[in-house]
Amino acid sequence: MAIVRPESYSDRVIDLFIHGEKEYSSFMGIPAIDELWQIRRGENTYITGYPTSGKSVILRNGRRHLTQTYGYKHLVFGPEEGNVERQILKIALNQLGINISKYGKLPNMERIASDLVPELRKMQNHYLFLDYPEGLPKYSKIKEEILLAHKHWPYDSLTIDPFSYIKLESSPKTEAIEETLGDLNLINKALNFHMFIVAHPRKPTPNSDGSLNPPDPYQFAHSAEWFNKADNIVILHREGELTRFIKCKTKDTGAMGELYLRFNIKTGEYQEAVPPNF
Repeated sequence: MAIVRPESYSDRVIDLFIHGEKEYSSFMGIPAIDELWQIRRGENTYITGYPTSGKSVILRNGRRHLTQTYGYKHLVFGPEEGNVERQILKIALNQLGINISKYGKLPNMERIASDLVPELRKMQNHYLFLDYPEGLPKYSKIKEEILLAHKHWPYDSLTIDPFSYIKLESSPKTEAIEETLGDLNLINKALNFHMFIVAHPRKPTPNSDGSLNPPDPYQFAHSAEWFNKADNIVILHREGELTRFIKCKTKDTGAMGELYLRFNIKTGEYQEAVPPNF
């Protein structure tokens, strides 16, 4: 918390007047997605979908594009992807264009290992990770590390994947989520980075044929505050071999809409796909 005089912000105010708040970056390098989902510092994106819908994968691909195209630096809290060394390995292999799900069965493992060394050096300039050797952390500890990291190494994006791995410190849970999201949003806007949060939806009710409808933006687990606090909401939903991408809330950039993606098993990347029954 700080008390400031208007004059101390004069340079920022003049810059805002001249240039406006129009800075944004394309996320995936896939034109169809980039029309819907654009990344602006000071905003957030909440991502949801049932298990194995590709939430972590699309974030990994997107961060890769942001780094290679715009030089973004990232702070990642990603326990859903395993321990920190496994997270780093997945990102490094993704940047080499190798399907991470196959890395234990690839030929030429020694050659790939030698390629990883320079890739890990490059990552040094663009990634920090929040480790949790003593178990999953309380929100107050996460907040402390987020602020400390940005003070010494100003990053452009923060990933929390998933939110449910943070121990909330008040109750009931609905109010704790509202309070924590509100606090994260204030930090996000004050420090001017883009915040990605992966959140699980409520347990679905299958259709009579066993299929599932995509979760709607009010089906985030435990609280409708997810919709209220979001600048952007992305839903991913598996439909056979395709992934349905739904942008159902937007603030100032991008648009609402949907399209289909296909996962490239060789490179571990998404590509635009023709919709089913087209």
